Amino acid sequence: MFADRHLTAFVALTGALMGLMGMSGTVRAETIDVAVVNTEFIPPDITIQVGDTVRWTNQVGVHNVLAQDNSFPGSGIAMAGDWVHEVVFNEESVHIYRCEPHSSTDFQFGMVGSVTVEKADEPEPFLITFGITGSWFDPTQNGQGFSLEVVPAADVLAAYWFTFPPQGVAKGVAKGELPNQMWLQGSGPIDGDTAVVTFQLPVGGAFDTPGGVEREDWGTATFTFSDCNTGLATYQSLDGKAQGTIPLVRITADVNCEAEQSGN
Repeated sequence: MFADRHLTAFVALTGALMGLMGMSGTVRAETIDVAVVNTEFIPPDITIQVGDTVRWTNQVGVHNVLAQDNSFPGSGIAMAGDWVHEVVFNEESVHIYRCEPHSSTDFQFGMVGSVTVEKADEPEPFLITFGITGSWFDPTQNGQGFSLEVVPAADVLAAYWFTFPPQGVAKGVAKGELPNQMWLQGSGPIDGDTAVVTFQLPVGGAFDTPGGVEREDWGTATFTFSDCNTGLATYQSLDGKAQGTIPLVRITADVNCEAEQSGN
């Protein structure tokens, strides 16, 4: 499942996916253009979101941009030519402005405009759904990873962690010595974008032999997903000897996740 031959191609693919998916769930600032022409601001009244930029571009005439009560930086003295004035608005407010040569000093008549700044739309929170089910790994950790399965009816994440023992036993160990692989299994409740899984370590079994398997408590791992293709596993063993974080990217194809998120 985590075969070496797939690693190079998959790293290239997931790098592109992460670059694209990193933008999901993020409110992106925009630039809104206002043309300064003859005796008009076009459009005269605009509504933007916090973090957006307004860009005034002079096209015809001698003009400037002057904010009422100096609520935002103006463009200076009135000038002709192809000047551009940009302001980033970082707070909710309503700003009235005018062109000095072509408006009344009370900001009531003539070449007058307004900028209404509203709170940015909050992105929808990411939720762990059945679409997270599949294989995940860290491309820098060759040959190991997680098989995850969401059980919607119980709101539980089941996890299988295919990895190696901390001592890193070498290839070709002798019979009776520690195996070269370690796998953990567990499950835990889902809460939004996070699931806390309690892991156990199966011990005492033998190849193709019934019985003898016991499960020892190992520790926990918290799985947090930022989108359908990236996540983070933060783990802690009970003995305190193993702790850290593992960035995760999807190996198996996303079949349902994006559709499920858009329906939330």
